[in-house]
Amino acid sequence: MINHNKTLASCFCGIANQALLTNITAILLAPMMLLYGITIAQFGILIGINFCTQMIADILLTIYIDKIKYKVMIQGSNILSILGLIILGLSPLIMPENPYPIIIVATIIFSFASGISEVVLSPITDTIPDDFKSKKSAMSLMHSFYAWGQVGCILYVSLMLYFFGMENWHYITLSTIAMPIVCMILFNRTTIVQVRTVTKGESKSVMKSPIFYVCCIAIFFGAASELLMNQYVSVFAESSLGLTKIQADLIGMMLFAVCLGLGRVLYGFIGHKVDIHLMLIISSGLAIAMYAIVGSVTNHLVQLIFVVLSGFAVSLLWPGTLVIAGESFKNAGAWIFSGLAIAGDMGAMIFPTIAGGIVDRSSFNMMYLIMTVAPIITFICHVALKFMTKKHNNNDKLAQPIQKEQVSDMITEDVQ
Repeated sequence: MINHNKTLASCFCGIANQALLTNITAILLAPMMLLYGITIAQFGILIGINFCTQMIADILLTIYIDKIKYKVMIQGSNILSILGLIILGLSPLIMPENPYPIIIVATIIFSFASGISEVVLSPITDTIPDDFKSKKSAMSLMHSFYAWGQVGCILYVSLMLYFFGMENWHYITLSTIAMPIVCMILFNRTTIVQVRTVTKGESKSVMKSPIFYVCCIAIFFGAASELLMNQYVSVFAESSLGLTKIQADLIGMMLFAVCLGLGRVLYGFIGHKVDIHLMLIISSGLAIAMYAIVGSVTNHLVQLIFVVLSGFAVSLLWPGTLVIAGESFKNAGAWIFSGLAIAGDMGAMIFPTIAGGIVDRSSFNMMYLIMTVAPIITFICHVALKFMTKKHNNNDKLAQPIQKEQVSDMITEDVQ
């Protein structure tokens, strides 16, 4: 008998590990700048490498995800996570004067691992049957652990840097391999049922469906809405309120992640009772208001409060869109999650880069006002999706049953 609690627990750990891989470089910026003279521009390159590598993983998995067992892919991700973190931790020992080239190599490796996790964990969660846990609730709860993983990563690394000194950052980094090791153990003890079946013609019909493309646009701008606030909250707190880097991370980025996680957990408990479309329309509407307030007021403390609270507003924009796509195309294969991940990573990469240019030339206020376009377009997409999916579901009910050729069977992976 399959233990779905084990499956959920493994996925929770997996996405927390992804949060570690995505955020650890940003948290280590202070010691890297202090000890090795790494510039903001070089740090920007590392962020770009991170998301570009994740996109490459997303693109490759779009092709292969329905041909390879989920457990093989997620365990491969865990191995690469460990390898990348070890190389990052050893970088100042390999090149003491200038570890930046080694840091780039480590970033490529653990970012590829992060990209695999990002794509595979959603279809694994989607295999959990509705009679055990509503897919909407399970998906939201799983993604909430990205936020809790980010909180844990910020708290652990920042406090370790404070107590043991920035010069020991590489030992602190090496200690974080405990997270992917725990993930590897959990997934090794978990039975994963690969139940998303690919029905002949269904994948082609997805490519012709406007619902899929609107979902891609929604997650593109939804991810941008989330990452803009997430990536700039610490910089904003540091520059506007005169906080240290560690204080800014703890007060800004960590509290934003707490609000992000609370929003996803709340929906995880009530998701089976409410309309996902309505929740996404409300969420994106709140995000518009938050961006407008942050861009309009001049009191820096008030701005910071609303930046942090925006974590609650944007919390459903990524996982909620995945739920809509999964429910709309149940027999299209897991590649649709990979396709949406590509769109999300593009939004997460492009918009923060543009935002940085606006801040350099103008101000944070102007940046937030201009970037209000991201949640506005997200709002429009989710209003459209509400009506489009209703029509799509009605057409499915009216359609005559047809014989379909199933080209992939259920695969149950035995517990090792």
